[in-house]
Parts: sequence; C-alpha cells; structure tokens
Amino acid sequence: MKKSTKISLLVSLALVIIGAVLIFVSLMVVGFDMRKFSNISFEKKVFDITDSFDGVHVSEITDDIEIYLSDDKNCKIICYDSEKIYHECNVNDDGQLMIFCRDDRPWYEKIGFFYKEIEKIQIYLPNELYEEIYAYSTNGNITIPKGFTFDEAHLSVVNGKIHCSADVLQNLTAETTNGDIALDGELNGKIHALTTNGKIVAKNIKNAGSADFTTTNGDIEPDGEIIKYFQAHSVNGSIKFRVSVSDRMHMNTVNGSITGTVPANKSYTAQSTNGSVNVPDSVNDNGDFYFKTVNGNIDIKNK
Repeated sequence: MKKSTKISLLVSLALVIIGAVLIFVSLMVVGFDMRKFSNISFEKKVFDITDSFDGVHVSEITDDIEIYLSDDKNCKIICYDSEKIYHECNVNDDGQLMIFCRDDRPWYEKIGFFYKEIEKIQIYLPNELYEEIYAYSTNGNITIPKGFTFDEAHLSVVNGKIHCSADVLQNLTAETTNGDIALDGELNGKIHALTTNGKIVAKNIKNAGSADFTTTNGDIEPDGEIIKYFQAHSVNGSIKFRVSVSDRMHMNTVNGSITGTVPANKSYTAQSTNGSVNVPDSVNDNGDFYFKTVNGNIDIKNK
C-alpha cells in the first residue's frame, strides 16, 4: 500500500471519529435523552436478610457502594437489576453476608450502550461489631458512615473515592487508582492507604502499630495520636502530619513540602534538593526519623 494511501485512510478515520464525537456532544448540549440508546432496562430490587452474620463481603460491583445504619436493626440491600445484570445476596456457612453482581450477557451484548438511572447499591446494616468488611467496586465510590465498628476493613475501588468514618480495631486497607481517600473513624492496628491520583486524609489515628500512606498525585495528611512506625510517600504532593511516632518515620516526596511535629530526643535525617530544611537538633537515639524531598521545604518541630 502506498504511503499516500495510508495517510488518506488515517485522515478519513480521524475525521469519522471527530464527527462522531461532535454529534455526541451536540446531542448532549441540546438535551437529548441518552437513555433512549440503552438496550437494557433496570428495576429496583430489595433483599431482606434475616440470617445473622459476622462480616460483610461486597464484590464484583460496578456502582457506588453506600452503607447505612439500619433504623429497625434489620439488614436490607437495595440495588437495581436487569434480566442479565443482577445481584445475589445471601449469608454463607461461614456467617458472611455475601453481596455480588452477576453479568450473564454474552460478549457481543456488552458492546452496546446501556444506561442505569441510579448507579449505586445501598446496604443497611444494624449497629453492631463486625469481624470484617470487604468491599470492591470497579467504577464507584465506597462510603461508610460513623456508628460502625469493624475488626478489619478492606476497601478497594478502581475509579472512585473511599470515605470511611467507621472505627477499625485491627487492620484497615484502602486502595484506589483514581480518587481521594478520607478516613474519619478511630483507627488502630495496621493502616494501609494507597492511591495514584488523589489525596489521603486520616483524622483519628489512635494507637496504630504501623501506617503506610502512598500517593502519586496528592497530599498526605494524617492526624491523631500514636503510630509506632509511619511511612508516607508522594510524588506530587505535600506531607503534613500531626501524629506522635514512637519508633520510626520515613517520609519522602518529590514535589512538595514536609511539615509536622515529632517527640523530642530523636535523631533525624533530612534532605531537600531545592528547598529549606528546618529540623530539631539531633541526639543519639534508637529512633529512625527520615525526611526527603526534591522540590519543597522540610519543617519539623518538637512536640
């Protein structure tokens, strides 16, 4: 095929794509109802759970996962199903409330466009102590309010935010690719928070054995009381902490500042390539406090 022919075909393809995008945008601007293109209709479905359970497992969800305190101390799940895209809810033999979504469409039906008017699943739980909550969504937020207590919490989304205000007694894991992570509840034990594009905020750390916060594009802001071992890593973001660290602290960022207060009588290593460094005088101690940034200031004070 001649080079000129290839160029012509590429130009034609580009024009077709641009034309399709312009048509789509024009329809949206004039208020065209995109639901008319949908080949799937969804209806509200309610599950009433009467069996007792110790943990909650939510997986294979594409929508927002919203958890609420139940007013009548009963468990209820509200979701939106179609003939081939539907949820299943039950309590298994291990005493776990299992909630997951099934998509029985053949591959060729997944090519078409479908619209869901309400893109969320609502889970109403009694106010009790639960052993564990596991929640995973591909394209949705996870929201858990105050009033719940979990021994362990594992929260994961691909594209969405995580906002957890529940108390966690032992281990908390919160991971997302694109979204902020906000942790408001009382946190103990081991804390792990990871996001690529978003900020990480933890407001009520009580007695954590370790905390590990990592983001590529976003600030890190932990606040609370005791952490034995604390790590914070960001590429494009600042680190601002208000916690007491008893043993070790490792913090580094490329484009951002590091500020906070630490206990007295600790030894420090602090380095900034293009910024000022202000840390307390070092003394001989077993503590390992390390701060590093490339483009930013380091300002550490004694508590």
